[in-house]
Amino acid sequence: MLLGIVGDFSVLVDGAELYAESELCVVELAAAAAAWLREGAHAGADFVYTSMEAEEAGLVRIGKRADGWWVGSAHQRLEGGPLELREVERALSAYVRRLAGEVRLRLGIDVSPVLERSP
Repeated sequence: MLLGIVGDFSVLVDGAELYAESELCVVELAAAAAAWLREGAHAGADFVYTSMEAEEAGLVRIGKRADGWWVGSAHQRLEGGPLELREVERALSAYVRRLAGEVRLRLGIDVSPVLERSP
């Protein structure tokens, strides 16, 4: 189910597009982001999203450095940061909520159980 729901996706930091992908597995990304928000963010762990359908690791990466959090991608045009953790958390939380609402509205599928239990 996670791989079957795809959409256009982009990462913007301060108005600059860092990464864009058409037909990205958006629910799979949201599940990974939700798990990181629950377990990894405050532990200082990096977020590295790698799709089960992709050959490259790190389609979306969020990493901690001495000066803050940086956002990038294996296909990045540039890197965004430094950011405060709360900015990153706010953006990812908004993405997860918005995606769940859009999938429910457009497809009639409730993905919230998948987002809540993802490892």
